[in-house]
Amino acid sequence: MRQSIAPLRIIASPSAMPSGCAVPPGPTPVSGSVVGGVAVAVLREDEVVFRTGFGPADRERGLPVTPETVFDLASLSKQFTGVAVLMLAKRGTLSMDDDVRKFVPELPLFDARRPIRIVDLSRHRSGLREFPRGDKPPTEGEILRWLSEQKELEFTTDTRWDYVNLNYFLLARVVERASGRTLREFLSDEVFAPSGMKTAQVLDRLDRLRTFHPQIGNRHHPAGVQPLRHDADGA
Repeated sequence: MRQSIAPLRIIASPSAMPSGCAVPPGPTPVSGSVVGGVAVAVLREDEVVFRTGFGPADRERGLPVTPETVFDLASLSKQFTGVAVLMLAKRGTLSMDDDVRKFVPELPLFDARRPIRIVDLSRHRSGLREFPRGDKPPTEGEILRWLSEQKELEFTTDTRWDYVNLNYFLLARVVERASGRTLREFLSDEVFAPSGMKTAQVLDRLDRLRTFHPQIGNRHHPAGVQPLRHDADGA
């Protein structure tokens, strides 16, 4: 069983941005006891004209941020999960109006007249409650078991908006089960490689971070999940 949580956690380095992805000009150097560092790249047309890092990447070891530092994208990861769902919808592998239980039967049927659809997860209108977080990151199996035991929604589906990481955890499972590939494999093959995102990866296992970026080490967990099989929601 995979041991990290599953929504989607992605890391990437600004130095590997493809041409045309501009970032605002350099900020004032960061300082202070609790502020982290930032990396900046400025592009003019297809040329990188300026890139540098400001502040610390690891305070304990005295390591600075550089243009090659890999950053955890946290909940920005959700947009990549959404792209994967839309790609599968465009190919006809799934429909945004499909009942989520077509791919994730662990989800209870709260209302037979209006089941939760893929589009409801995408828009944060499912009515599902957030998975309760504890001190230890849950596994995918633990989240799905908890979900299968739920008896009621927080609100009737599609009547309100509420930002819930569980929605994107479930979308990641939809992508995996519909495509027959892990979210990591799907995004690597279908999004990151074609886009020239050479340092981007899904953190679906804690040990991958040290292998990929030894400067940081695996003291840091992927929040998509935080080691949430939070590979897909970045939470």
